[in-house]
Amino acid sequence: MSALHTDATILIVDDEKKGRHLIKSILKQANYSTLEASDGLEALSVMRSEHTDLVVLDIRMPRMDGYKVCQEMRSDESLKWIPVIMLTVMGDTLDRVRGHRLGIDDYMVKPVNPEEFLTRVSSVLKRRRMYEEISMKDSLTGLYNLNFYQKQLDIFAKMAKRTGAEFSIAVADIDGFKAINDTYGHTAGNDVLIEISRVMKNTLRESDIITRYGGDEFTVIFPDLAAPQAAIAVSKLKNAVSSEIFIDKRTRKRIPVTLSIGTATWTRDITDPNKLFDIADRNMYEEKKRASS
Repeated sequence: MSALHTDATILIVDDEKKGRHLIKSILKQANYSTLEASDGLEALSVMRSEHTDLVVLDIRMPRMDGYKVCQEMRSDESLKWIPVIMLTVMGDTLDRVRGHRLGIDDYMVKPVNPEEFLTRVSSVLKRRRMYEEISMKDSLTGLYNLNFYQKQLDIFAKMAKRTGAEFSIAVADIDGFKAINDTYGHTAGNDVLIEISRVMKNTLRESDIITRYGGDEFTVIFPDLAAPQAAIAVSKLKNAVSSEIFIDKRTRKRIPVTLSIGTATWTRDITDPNKLFDIADRNMYEEKKRASS
């Protein structure tokens, strides 16, 4: 079996230690990172505290079986999109039907064939990534959208809680965007959104996660940046946008474009990652008020 290079983290859920270790050893051959849980309740707890790309889930377990785990996952906004491969000692058709009705992505009978199992794991992860590429991109700007931002924010918050890693976010809003639309038309407004997206991608680091939050508002997640470094990055971005020449294609007139940007940095006293957005958003509006007064 040839070694692969992956960055996916897979949660193995089985009440039998021997079963978990067997699956773990197969996944390790393909360089996957793994997490373990011995029952359904523990699995849900792990998923809520650790970033998880895929769950390999046994059906028959005490306290909470695999079906119940899937039901809980699909009703939880933060877990509902995590793909699941279900494992069972039986090849019962009714089990398969019930599983697929709960949104299970694939199904295998134990003991698994290592080659087939890794192929199915790879296929499920590839399908999920393709889905994310389609469903989590903004069609106008090509940036990631709100759904992707929320997923990434959750990942970074979990990592920060576990390791103490720092990260910051920024909320950016185009100043006077309604006036741009009213003066030059919505086509020109769309062109401004596209150009600002391009400037953001060219100015910020490749590792910074830029999203179109909605309308004329953007968010940026700055991995590993504390407040002072995030402030420097934001200042650089504001200067880049204000220096850019935005031209209305119809009138050939220059459109003045500036951004108001607020930032916030993760701290241990923040329990809800969405509060980080609220802080940055409030700081952005405070900056907008100062600029207009």
